[in-house]
Amino acid sequence: RAALAAALLLAIGVFSALAPRRASAHHLQLVPLPLLWLTGTFLALAWPRDNAPEAARKRVLTAGLFLTCALGPQLAWRAAGIDSFAAVNATGVSPARRQLVSLVRTFSSPGEPLALWGWRCSLYVEAGRPQATRQAQTEAQIYPGPLQPYFLRRYFEDFQAANPPVFADAVGPGNFAFQDRDRAHECFPPLRAWVAARYTQVADLDGTRLYVRNDRVAAGLRTLSAPATP
Repeated sequence: RAALAAALLLAIGVFSALAPRRASAHHLQLVPLPLLWLTGTFLALAWPRDNAPEAARKRVLTAGLFLTCALGPQLAWRAAGIDSFAAVNATGVSPARRQLVSLVRTFSSPGEPLALWGWRCSLYVEAGRPQATRQAQTEAQIYPGPLQPYFLRRYFEDFQAANPPVFADAVGPGNFAFQDRDRAHECFPPLRAWVAARYTQVADLDGTRLYVRNDRVAAGLRTLSAPATP
């Protein structure tokens, strides 16, 4: 019964991880726990409980098979020297990225919120600005689904309430998750109209379009054009 229950949970975990059809590795976290339970159940069933010589050999074989399956792939992966993050770690901060962060800081003050469409949560940290909306990224607003209208409405309400001086549309080339600008903020008509009426685009840097609230544009441009202090 324990083995059947573990197998059923494993099947549910695999289905839940694959059913959304999204390439998100964290969905696989639903699999290890039932897989561990199923493995333990099979080990308990296969482990001999008598002291006969044949039983001792079977215990060694069972333990060896388990260790090979558990450690073999990890040892092989480490021996191959594959570093999945090598390309990311080798990439430095580009001038465009530095300029984007600098513009956010120029057109807003510490403590003022930053609104963002897309998936570029690092911009909040790099610019030192809090979120204007409850969600740091807009996956739920972009992907179609039964709850998409709810998340779009909540995002728009948060946006209006926060009235952020800067809005970043991080849907574009080189960004994480969302690079096709058919999924940019213009795909949501109320937000498109709100931004068009109250904001001015001041830059398109590192795959991110930056918009500044109209009442902040002139002051920010004066700051940018002022001579540097020696």
